Amino acid sequence: CCVGYPKEIPELPWVRRCNEHVSAGLDLAISEYPQYRSVLSRLEVVHASFDMAMLADHEEKQLFTCFRGTNLWTCRDLGNDAIVLFGGWLCRTKWLREEYLFVRGRYLDYVSYGAGHSLGGTLATELALLLEDQPSMAFRRVDVFNSGGSPFARAYTDLKVTQYNSHRVAQDWVSRYFQAPGNTVEHPLRPEYPAHSMHHFLPEPLEDFFQSAAHMFHRAEEFTVDCCADVGRRIRSGADNLAQGAADAADAIADGAQDLAASIFGSESPRRRRPSASDIGSTEEGDPNKKQSHVSLLLEGESWDDKRMETSGSSKDVPDRQDGKDGQPSLLPKDKHDSKQRHI
Repeated sequence: CCVGYPKEIPELPWVRRCNEHVSAGLDLAISEYPQYRSVLSRLEVVHASFDMAMLADHEEKQLFTCFRGTNLWTCRDLGNDAIVLFGGWLCRTKWLREEYLFVRGRYLDYVSYGAGHSLGGTLATELALLLEDQPSMAFRRVDVFNSGGSPFARAYTDLKVTQYNSHRVAQDWVSRYFQAPGNTVEHPLRPEYPAHSMHHFLPEPLEDFFQSAAHMFHRAEEFTVDCCADVGRRIRSGADNLAQGAADAADAIADGAQDLAASIFGSESPRRRRPSASDIGSTEEGDPNKKQSHVSLLLEGESWDDKRMETSGSSKDVPDRQDGKDGQPSLLPKDKHDSKQRHI
């Protein structure tokens, strides 16, 4: 790329023009920082070259000039870094001044701002010093980030027209000897980035916020699932208890109906009592097969009380029974009123 709006190189059609590169970077910034979409979408690339780009906000009448840092694959940039290291001024600053004044003349009523990183920060500083004698063309404010400096260079004179801010990371060795002609602000090191990286000064992308929100929603979903599972277990337990109570009530009604029929018609029928968990689960001392005898009795269709009568050999173990006709045990009590009360 060269000064102005360079044309595409016919021999290399895949090489885009500088302004297209800057426009693509602007679109990327809008996608990464949607919280600033309303501001970034107003910017228009009005000039782009290999060393700097200028963007205009026509609604707010603002002009932004940015200077790129070192490209390690460019010999000219490596040579300029050597000049900065030994305390010299850069020759490319005067060419950038010509570019800037050419575009600035088209937007004289706009407020001008400048920014640069590393080698670009040094260029922005030198250009701001060259524009001190032209207040109408000078920057309103300049912010540089980890600008390259030298222990052999003389200190810059303080800027009077331009508000100047130098931002650096304390562990950055490139900007260690940079002597800012204005304010210096140190930023903490973020361990996930190198000390010289520009990421230390950029806002957090909104995607990090979305990841945090997604994690929070995931935790809320886990809590909801656990809560619903606990409620489901309680509902199932309540339903089981209800079904058990209904079954017990049905058995009690059936037993009462049998006893009532026996008392009215004078006939007996063996009572089929459903054993409870305590009856089946417990065993008496000296009878380890009690549990199995309960189940076998149910399968044979006999009641437990009848079997107890047969095994005991007498009726004294069952005090509620009386001897009926022909010496057979009777289920009828001595007093019919007591029988009704007992069945009720």
